[in-house]
Amino acid sequence: YVDDILCIRDRAAIDLLKIELAKHFKVKDKGKMEESVGCSIVRDIVGNVFLHQPHLVKKTNRKFGG
Repeated sequence: YVDDILCIRDRAAIDLLKIELAKHFKVKDKGKMEESVGCSIVRDIVGNVFLHQPHLVKKTNRKFGG
C-alpha cells in the first residue's frame, strides 16, 4: 500500500507514468504538492523546486539560540 508518490520530471514523463500506474492500481492525482513527508515544496517563477523544513529550522534556532 502506497499513500503518496511525489513525481518530479517533465510533464510528458509524469503523464506517461500516471497512465502506466493507473493500469495496475487505483490512483488519484491531487495536482501540485505543497507538502510531502514533512517538507514544504516551493516553486519559483522559472520552475525550480525547493524542498525545505521550516519547522525544523525554527526548532533548531530555538534550541541553539539562532
